[in-house]
Amino acid sequence: MGDRDPQQIRKFLEEYTRDRDARAAARRAGFGERWAHNTSYKVLKENRAFIVWYEALIAQAAAKQIGIELEPVLQELALIAFANEHDYLVQETDPKTGQIRSRRKRLDELTRGQMAAIRVKGSGQKLEYELLDKEARLVDLGKHLGAFNEKLILEHRHAHLHAHIDLGHVSLTDLEALERQIERHLLPHEKAAS
Repeated sequence: MGDRDPQQIRKFLEEYTRDRDARAAARRAGFGERWAHNTSYKVLKENRAFIVWYEALIAQAAAKQIGIELEPVLQELALIAFANEHDYLVQETDPKTGQIRSRRKRLDELTRGQMAAIRVKGSGQKLEYELLDKEARLVDLGKHLGAFNEKLILEHRHAHLHAHIDLGHVSLTDLEALERQIERHLLPHEKAAS
């Protein structure tokens, strides 16, 4: 990287991953217009592996955050999707005849999990319920788990992040070179911080 400040270069590369605008990233990193025009693309080319690694790091962090935020939603979907009609039945013995009869549980007999899988109908003393659409929730869960080969697009708050990075085809030599390049960018920062 010559006489250029490694921290400023790293800032430029990180800023570039925000919007993939080299000149704007150079300005945000504190470089002048001349450097942005004459040098930014050369630095990007030299550090292409770092950019791929950094984008993967951001995608991984976003995926973890989204996973945390989605967990309660997925739990609710699972309650609906895996609700079993038989869990809403009660077997009772008629004291007079001794026959076993089945009846649907009353609302006050349902568990909290069972309540999540129903829709209450009626009003006053004539409340009834029905199970929510199980098939649709199973499809929703299947899509989330990738069972239908749909591409997942990670969306978090107002920013959209699209990352499709597969390092499976990268040779060990290239991965080791990438690791050395990452260390060159990260180690000066970590030594300065300690």
